[in-house]
Amino acid sequence: WQKMVTAGSILIASIFPLISFYAERLRKEDELQVFPKDPSDLGLPVYEEFDFIIVGGGTAGCILANRLSEKFSVLVLEAGGEPPPIQDVAIINTISRHAPEINFLYQSQPERNAARDQNGHVTISGGKMLGGSSSHNYMIWERCNPYDFDSWANITRDESWKYDNILKYYIKIENYTGIFPADEGKCVPNKL
Repeated sequence: WQKMVTAGSILIASIFPLISFYAERLRKEDELQVFPKDPSDLGLPVYEEFDFIIVGGGTAGCILANRLSEKFSVLVLEAGGEPPPIQDVAIINTISRHAPEINFLYQSQPERNAARDQNGHVTISGGKMLGGSSSHNYMIWERCNPYDFDSWANITRDESWKYDNILKYYIKIENYTGIFPADEGKCVPNKL
């Protein structure tokens, strides 16, 4: 039992150094990919022109970039770069999501009756990597509640916001590969 506890402690202690290592390595690879060095330019970065520049490589930024790149050249600027490989292990997200290399770790204003164990400050997760917060969201895909969409349609008096009209866009970005039928309401992984 003590050996298991010791091995678990070593594993947990190694997560943050692994994230730091991969974050820095992937950041350098991203930089070389975006700004390749050309010997004739004395090592100065070569700049390209883009039709669109998207700031933020979260879920929405990646979807937008993907759609625009079908007809235009697109540059996505993301503060954190590629998610470290350790993010592919859902259970480790409970620990790794607190690493500042991959999470902005925003703090709320102090509240007298909230988060009393943290002096009223609530840590708000904000993914600092491609995929944004979705990259450390325990690999969970969720659709918004249909009632919310229908409410927005009523508030804006715009029928295009109704859930039945939005559903086709959800389906367009989903790629369910699980063992259960992909019926309405099932958790569906994103193919981005």
